[in-house]
Amino acid sequence: MTPRVSPILAILGLLWLVVVAGLAVLQPAALALSTVTAVLQFSTILALVALGQALVIVCGGAGIDISVGGMVSLAVVLAMLLVKAGLSGVFLPFLCLALGLLLGLVNGFLVTRLRLLPLIATLGTFYVYSGVAVALTGGAAQAGVPAFLLPWGRGTVWGLPLPFLTLALPPCSL
Repeated sequence: MTPRVSPILAILGLLWLVVVAGLAVLQPAALALSTVTAVLQFSTILALVALGQALVIVCGGAGIDISVGGMVSLAVVLAMLLVKAGLSGVFLPFLCLALGLLLGLVNGFLVTRLRLLPLIATLGTFYVYSGVAVALTGGAAQAGVPAFLLPWGRGTVWGLPLPFLTLALPPCSL
């Protein structure tokens, strides 16, 4: 039995093809391998965040988390500060996950225990998390990522970024 394609999904796919074709005609340089690589590099984190939000929506959740951008920023900044303070860089990926979990638990506490509306609670924590991240760094990028993580973070295979190939692409193939 062949799976039935949703008409809405077919229309969205067709619209995407129209946009890409228009881009190819109006701005051919936008489809250069270097541009595609850069877009995929920076959109991988957004894809993972969108996947998490999609799960909430599909499961019938009434409240999406608006703070995820600030949460990612603050978790990474705090983890890098801890590495700079002497913690082994081997723990950096796990530290980012643990700090993200902790910040998410704060949101969960605000929504489930204090009964704040998810939109209001996560909008507020977005500003707090983002503001603290900017205050800690002065808005500057943080250097000092351990050398063993750089090939994974910046590496490519046939022009496709490794984070995209290892994090974003596998959930899409499910």
